[in-house]
Amino acid sequence: MNRRSRISSLPSRGKRAPIFGSGSQRNKTKLHISTDYKFYMHTVKEAALLTGLTEHAVRYYTDKGLVPSIQRNDQNIRLFDAESINWLYGVKWQTGMPIEVIKKYVDLCMEGDSTIPERSEIMMEHKKAALVQLEEAKQRVAHLEEKTILYQAILEERTPDTTNPGKWDKFRHTHRDVFYKLS
Repeated sequence: MNRRSRISSLPSRGKRAPIFGSGSQRNKTKLHISTDYKFYMHTVKEAALLTGLTEHAVRYYTDKGLVPSIQRNDQNIRLFDAESINWLYGVKWQTGMPIEVIKKYVDLCMEGDSTIPERSEIMMEHKKAALVQLEEAKQRVAHLEEKTILYQAILEERTPDTTNPGKWDKFRHTHRDVFYKLS
């Protein structure tokens, strides 16, 4: 089935987004979004371009039920309207949150405003976890800063190479805290 006949089989709820161009031009032309964006139905590729997600991520999120407004045509091709694109943006910004938690959040959103306290609690827990990760990342950066300073000194021959664990026998006093010892 060619692209033109596929377009005619789309659900009557919306129109198809403009085609990117023809032939080899398709991949080179950027997606144009008109002011009637909310009436267009987008493919996985177009949804990925709009949201900054990969096509794989878009498919994965829809398969996991994180985009409740997803539609499919007669050929079972995923179609995204404005609401679906918004769900994808919402999921994108939950990065770092386990899929099961995102799914719970989506389900709570679908239940309505009565779930705002539960959704708030999910966000607070996620914020706490993100702050812990941020602190760990800061510690890794501080360690890398020390290492880069050490490597610069080694390159300038101001200090011997103590970074290679294979040579630590020569520098036992330097790496006493991390040395493996047989019991």
